[in-house]
Amino acid sequence: MSEPPDSDSGTLDLSGDVGGFFDDILSDTEEREGFTLDGAIHSYLVGVLTDQTRAREPGSDTEPLTLRLHTATLAPPAECFAQLRELGDDVLFTTGFFADRIASQGVSSGYLCGIGAQAYGSASAMMRGGTGTGTDVLGELAGQFVEFVGFLSAVADRLQRTEAQTPQATLRLYERWIARGSAGALADLAALGLSAQHPGPKSIN
Repeated sequence: MSEPPDSDSGTLDLSGDVGGFFDDILSDTEEREGFTLDGAIHSYLVGVLTDQTRAREPGSDTEPLTLRLHTATLAPPAECFAQLRELGDDVLFTTGFFADRIASQGVSSGYLCGIGAQAYGSASAMMRGGTGTGTDVLGELAGQFVEFVGFLSAVADRLQRTEAQTPQATLRLYERWIARGSAGALADLAALGLSAQHPGPKSIN
C-alpha cells in the first residue's frame, strides 16, 4: 500500500493516481478505526472522494440543498437519478469532511444527513424499480448515512495527519480530536510525540 504524500504547504498532491490514493487512505482508515466496508461500498466511496477533486460547472452545487432535492424530483428519470445520487454524494462528503465548519455555522448535521439519506434512498428506489442487480450501494448509504459520515470524518482525520507538518496543521488535528474524540486522530497525535487529554463533553447545538 502506497504512503500518502507528505505536504509542507498544507495541500495534497493530487497530480498522480487520485483513485489509488483514496483507495489506500480508505483501506488504512478501515484498519485503524475498525470499520469493515463491503467491497462495493468501498469502491463507491473512492469514487465519491475522487469526484470531489474535480472541477464542477460554476454554480452547479451552490443552490440550497432542499431546492436541489426538489429540482431533482421534477427532472426526467435519467437526470433525476443522476441528480439525486450527486446530491447524496455532496452531502455525504461535506458532512464527513467539514463537520466542524458546519457546526460553527449553526447548521444541524442531522438536518443535512436527512437530506443526504433521502436523496440516496430515492435514487436507490429508482434503481430497484429498474433492472439493477447486486449490492444496493445507495440503499445501504441511505440506511446508514450517519455511520458513513462518521467513517468519512475518520478519513478526514487521516488526511489531516498527512498534512500535520506544521504547528498550524497539528493544531487543526488536535481541534478535530477535541471535537469528535477520534481514536485515529489521537493515535496520529501520539505519533507526532504529543499527548492529549480531552477537556470533557462538548455539546454542539
